Amino acid sequence: MKFDQISELLYAEAARISKATQGTTWYMFGSFLHSPCTASDIDILVNCESHETAILVRQEMATLCITTPIHLLLLTSEEESEIGFIRAECCRQFYPAVQRLDPLPRREP
Repeated sequence: MKFDQISELLYAEAARISKATQGTTWYMFGSFLHSPCTASDIDILVNCESHETAILVRQEMATLCITTPIHLLLLTSEEESEIGFIRAECCRQFYPAVQRLDPLPRREP
């Protein structure tokens, strides 16, 4: 799958799942953002309001995580505030959409 196809699929899944799990924010991070053609997986973070919401998201994402190389990370808002993962990993929010999600330019060594 190409970056645009995967982005559209993930956006559609995030929209579907978010209807039942209010207050979730979805992010991409890792190699797929920097070099989608060579990335071996797709790292997704879902920031949830509660552990119960995280459980529902995991249940809803189970099939997609089995059929695609998605690595799903779920954090509550409280957990994310404690560790600052979004900032540290340069996560890019894709749902609710704040901007079009394009691949990042390659990092220079």
